[in-house]
Amino acid sequence: MIIPVLCPSILARGKLSDIEFLAIKEFGGKLRSAEGSVTAAGDIASLTANTGKDMYFASANVTFALEDVSNNSAVLDDVVLKINGTIIETVVSTLEAVTSKGSTSVFTYQFRNIGHKVAAGQIIKIEAITVDTDTRIEGFIECFEENTGTSPAV
Repeated sequence: MIIPVLCPSILARGKLSDIEFLAIKEFGGKLRSAEGSVTAAGDIASLTANTGKDMYFASANVTFALEDVSNNSAVLDDVVLKINGTIIETVVSTLEAVTSKGSTSVFTYQFRNIGHKVAAGQIIKIEAITVDTDTRIEGFIECFEENTGTSPAV
């Protein structure tokens, strides 16, 4: 009778979770991030791919917060994710009015279009297009960087 023996390296191979993949990139010094906030239209956070490097979009999110508003109407805010000036994804937030002192209306959005390549010299950014005067928007963007022409695979 033949008993099959499996190689431990084959058993160890499996699908990496997103966290494991990003941890490997962080350990290799390849993970980059930026964060910021705005109360008016403009750039929230941006990263530029370094010379000789390509970046790959890993994650980004925005949080909309509406605080201590005396009017009774909802507010509308627009934010976009752009790569080299091209809109990749748009989020529109409608926050309900806050009428009691100390209350906050909050909405967080996680961008879904991960994996896009940002070539050397190109910019990836989260930009607020329309911001109500009573809204604060915070954003975070994360990419990992590889030498141009190198596979991002682990």
